[in-house]
Amino acid sequence: LGLWDWDIANDTLTINERQWQMLGYIPEATPLKSTFWHSLIHPEDAPAVQATFLAHAKGLAAGYKLEHRMLHKEGHWLWVLSHAMVTERDTAGRATRMLGTHLDITERMQFQSELQQANAQLAQLSITDGLTGVGNRRYFDQCLQSEWARSARQQQPLALLMIDIDHFKRYNDHYGHQGGDACLREVAQILSTCLCRPGELLMRYGGEEFAILLLDTDAVGASVVAQRCLDRIRTAALPHVASLVSDCVSFSIGVASTIPFQNTEPEDLVAQADAALYQAKHQGRARYVCAPQVLTETL
Repeated sequence: LGLWDWDIANDTLTINERQWQMLGYIPEATPLKSTFWHSLIHPEDAPAVQATFLAHAKGLAAGYKLEHRMLHKEGHWLWVLSHAMVTERDTAGRATRMLGTHLDITERMQFQSELQQANAQLAQLSITDGLTGVGNRRYFDQCLQSEWARSARQQQPLALLMIDIDHFKRYNDHYGHQGGDACLREVAQILSTCLCRPGELLMRYGGEEFAILLLDTDAVGASVVAQRCLDRIRTAALPHVASLVSDCVSFSIGVASTIPFQNTEPEDLVAQADAALYQAKHQGRARYVCAPQVLTETL
């Protein structure tokens, strides 16, 4: 352990050999000034160090304990676990001496950071479609539930686009499954370019079907996004000679929008969008259809 003894009254700080070595310095017998010591504390950690010290010095906390960073002589930061206690006070109760220890916890903190990064990556993978790189069905379900609740609280519209690649089974039969996978990846990339706001979320719903969830968007705004998707896939002109609609890949899109109420469920919005998607296919595909009516509150 690095040991330090701070004579607060005379502002002199004495540290042991281990503390010197921890900071990368050759041990010296000369007492230090607190200004030098404070200069080694990471600027982001300094306020917490000061607040913790004052709380203990004023008798508001039984002890002083926290983790913070200190500057090594070679320029890198090391993490220390600092324990300390006021050992002497003057007649007015002011702290005049403080003893403390430092334990180098840099390796532990690095391990924790790497573990957090790994967990974050795993969490991201769990909501990402492995083929297309967009959100997966699990992410869709999570977003729909959370945004439905938010929209209900704020009484803001929530819209959903259900997008189906026309005659995709015929595409797979003609180009093979590897060709079908490549098509799905290209479609996902094209659809991602159709999103213009942070509140527009693209997910692969399953198979050849994608979903776009539009926050704070009514049917008119959702129709604009649907038309943009149709325009972009038409411009991309991905060959689909087996299609019964066009020589290129096309979409059928169902659009639904609502302001959620207490007596409605997220699945109702999906059902409305699915019904509209069915109508788009029934009317000849390569188009979008809005749900005939938005969900309304039952009185």
